Amino acid sequence: MSVEPEEHRMKAILGRHGGPITVAYGVLAALYVLIRAGSSTYIADRVTDTVTYEQVAHLSLFGTGFYTGQRGFTIPLFYKLFTTSDSRMVAQMVISTIAWMLLAAAVAHSVRTRWLGPVVFGVVLGFSATTEVVLWDTLLLSESITFALTALLVAAWIMLVQHPGKGWAAAVLALSLLWAFARDTNAEVLLVVGILVALTLVNPARRRLKVVLAVGCIVIFALDYGSAEAGKRWLQPFKDVVTYRVMSTDSLRAYFESHGLPAQAGPAQTAWIEHDGRRVYLEYLLGHPAYALGAPFHGRQATPASSPRSIAAMLEPEILTYNDNASRRFFPLPTFAEKILFLRGVPAVLAWIAATLALALLSALLAGGTTVELVPLAILVTTYPHYLLVWHTSGLEVDRHAMGAALLLRLSLFLLAAYSVDALLVKYPVHLESRSGALAAWRASDGRTRTTEAGAVLVVAAALVCGLVEFPSAFRELQSRSSANAALPAELRPLAGARGVDISSPFMLAARDLVPEGQTFVVVTGPHIQISTPITLTALPPFMQTWLLPRRAADEKTAQWLLCYGCDLSQWGKRLDVKYDDGTGAVIARIVR
Repeated sequence: MSVEPEEHRMKAILGRHGGPITVAYGVLAALYVLIRAGSSTYIADRVTDTVTYEQVAHLSLFGTGFYTGQRGFTIPLFYKLFTTSDSRMVAQMVISTIAWMLLAAAVAHSVRTRWLGPVVFGVVLGFSATTEVVLWDTLLLSESITFALTALLVAAWIMLVQHPGKGWAAAVLALSLLWAFARDTNAEVLLVVGILVALTLVNPARRRLKVVLAVGCIVIFALDYGSAEAGKRWLQPFKDVVTYRVMSTDSLRAYFESHGLPAQAGPAQTAWIEHDGRRVYLEYLLGHPAYALGAPFHGRQATPASSPRSIAAMLEPEILTYNDNASRRFFPLPTFAEKILFLRGVPAVLAWIAATLALALLSALLAGGTTVELVPLAILVTTYPHYLLVWHTSGLEVDRHAMGAALLLRLSLFLLAAYSVDALLVKYPVHLESRSGALAAWRASDGRTRTTEAGAVLVVAAALVCGLVEFPSAFRELQSRSSANAALPAELRPLAGARGVDISSPFMLAARDLVPEGQTFVVVTGPHIQISTPITLTALPPFMQTWLLPRRAADEKTAQWLLCYGCDLSQWGKRLDVKYDDGTGAVIARIVR
């Protein structure tokens, strides 16, 4: 008697997870790990923002400065754990890979149609293997960790909705805290989430748990807001908004100047922006709701490193300028798969939104809704305010800042479509029918098992075909590049990263030869040099700081050497003793004081 229940439990476990299903999950997971490893360039890219995270990371965990600094504490905490550029790059890739696999597993667990599990598992993994997600792993910015936290947070919400309890609620709030302090706009989105959870209190079920979640989200928002205020993290982004958005829009500029904004940039303008800028901008938005609510989705913008069309920057952010060293990826996701998994084109995205909402409505009418569908619906509801926050607080690199919202939009649409299809399949199960005698014995087995095995076989076959087609040439390419890199002298290998962002190798070598060890230098960039990507000018200063050690970077007032990359030399007058000039705008000069 005691054996039978145990047998039933084992059969239940194997019935859901055994056989072809297990093989499908295993093959997809292995192929995904291979693609993620093959999608990395293995060249850590330091950019201007990297230094600001490091500065906060050097502060004590037990001091208030770490939590109220120029950056939220999440990325500096990560930098404390991983102290070198290479270790951070590898850790970002590993954390991202694990996070997205956990999300894929949570989504597969949440569907009720057995054969649909490996399908949604594979699609989520494929989505996270697109260039829009993987390229950030080697960039020492906040995106890779933020997107990994996004995946974990969505997974935790899915599990919480299906299995309400203190454990999953604690996981949601802990991840929300890290997510909010990774990027301040996330905290404002979290406020919207808290309000949505509070609205569910009209349903008395699990009211105490809902109160804890709602209050927790709002408290985390308040903590991040206080931290951002103390560290003045909003100030530089808002200066960019004034410089590149307000001053280029006639109505906005006239309104700001009528409220006291000095016309010329300088200390007076900076002081006004700090004390009155946000209040005046908020008053303008409240008085011009059409602009406040619609400007991010129509018209054009003049913000640097951003798409000219506002709606394009929101719905299909351009990230090619950040796709450094793309040719070094030895086994990326095939291009045709990327086009399907991360849909681009404003009309296509709008059509996808309409089609998914129509499918969800049809599913609700025919099969009824499910609790887990609340997760993608909530994400979809928060996407609009997320976009508004990004656009109104970004004066440059709008596309990069909108990438998180664009990722969540696509993820919510897929999840909503998957849950809608799952509900319809549960209500109207699909049965395989055939008159072939060869299939007679197979048909005699359980219908759900037949469907499951067919789906699993197709998934495994597709995965193996992709691997067999792509891997041989990819492996040969990796060997070729490894050999080429190994042939370089050890001291020249760091130049590979600089070349990837179009920084002149002769310029870097000349700087190391000309600037004596122990002396100081300043890197000044400008528009008077031809470059292939805007990231060149932002990447150059941190590259030079690392490349020229033990030489130290200084400011223009105290530096002994000028490293000019497209700067205006006329402002230096006769104080320069030029030692290197390549004729294209790259100049190295000793500063005569």
